[in-house]
Amino acid sequence: MHIDVHFLPITLTNEKLHGCVAIMVDLLRASTTMTTALAAGAETIVPCESVDHAREVAAKLSSETAVILGGERKGVKIEGFDFGNSPSDYTAKNVSGKTIVFTTTNGTKALAKSKSADRIVVGSFVNLAAVSLFAVDSGRSIQIACAGTDGQVTREDVLCAGAIANACTESYNTIGQSLERTDAARIAIDCYRMVAGQLHEAVCDSIGGRNLQRLGFEADIETVCEVDRVPVVPEYDPNMGRVSVV
Repeated sequence: MHIDVHFLPITLTNEKLHGCVAIMVDLLRASTTMTTALAAGAETIVPCESVDHAREVAAKLSSETAVILGGERKGVKIEGFDFGNSPSDYTAKNVSGKTIVFTTTNGTKALAKSKSADRIVVGSFVNLAAVSLFAVDSGRSIQIACAGTDGQVTREDVLCAGAIANACTESYNTIGQSLERTDAARIAIDCYRMVAGQLHEAVCDSIGGRNLQRLGFEADIETVCEVDRVPVVPEYDPNMGRVSVV
């Protein structure tokens, strides 16, 4: 078994994903928001790559079920949408029993790039232990895909990927087995270990963290750094086009 980290989705290939479990990481904030929404009782999430597609899907589904339109572009809530991409918006009061049609600048595109994997789940700090355990228990090799921002590597995604890779490695060590790590996985683990004791500060100092502070979303950074806040593993089914709790 091996574990690899992709600093950007562009390095994902069908060959690398085949037979593997893929973990999509968009720490600020799609991964955290989707996990939070499902933990709050949302029925399912329909990820869409474009704003127009999200609106079309929401219009079709609204005759069948209660629908919420959520998402952002450049960090800001899309005009006409119910919510943006702040985890704090997706409370039980707002989302319980509802379908969320969701589109973000980077995260939903990274999910689509992972569709050739055997299993596709969403990882973040808030479900770190749960998603790492799921990956290890799957018995498959692991591919962690960082969403990045507009095609650029982001420190916050690499730190979260490193935390997941580190947890998976420790789980294998506990049962006396080895998990082969690529150099990219080792780099991500090293980056995480260097700042594990100052996680909030490190995320604040990332490009994504600075952008959120500029937009007035400092509270979201606090939320994304709440390690193991929810024991939920969101799984993406590309055939159904939906993300639901495992």
